[in-house]
Amino acid sequence: MKGKTAINSLSENTVEGTRVDRELSNFTITDADNIRADSPRIDELLDYFTQKTGGSRLVCRADVSPRDLKKFLPEIFMFQIIYDGNKLEDLLVQLMGTTVANFYGEITGMTVREGAPSPLVTERILAACHRMLETRKPVVAEASSLSEEKNHLRVRVLYIPMSEDGIHIDRIFGHAHVSLRSAAE
Repeated sequence: MKGKTAINSLSENTVEGTRVDRELSNFTITDADNIRADSPRIDELLDYFTQKTGGSRLVCRADVSPRDLKKFLPEIFMFQIIYDGNKLEDLLVQLMGTTVANFYGEITGMTVREGAPSPLVTERILAACHRMLETRKPVVAEASSLSEEKNHLRVRVLYIPMSEDGIHIDRIFGHAHVSLRSAAE
């Protein structure tokens, strides 16, 4: 499980070198580079932003061109980070593609704490964003057991840190891909 954080315990412990944060079953957070080979979508998005930034700085709002990302638009979202001092407090949903809105509910203009469909979804989103802020690198969160009514689905979410000043991470570009779970999951 190299590079993955399994989220399945309320306390912060170390299990075989893997940091465990909270009770969030069937949920992992992985450094995005570790999953590129398994996901052409994630690989293409990471390549797009590397070309825009030269790989030497964080993504900024001007790097995001809807024309360039047309095929991804239904599955993208953008959060503005709300800090309490230096601590992540919440996320304001600034943009939500139609597929994302159909899956989570339309919450553009609301915070994640206000609009997410359940406390579990809120905790998963915030856990992934905390990890992204800690590493200052893109991460991928995966959940294979979503809820009673969506237990047949799997979601893979890419979170990319953004910064207008090149230092302070103030936004998050995201891509959420929902698929059917395989019989092996």
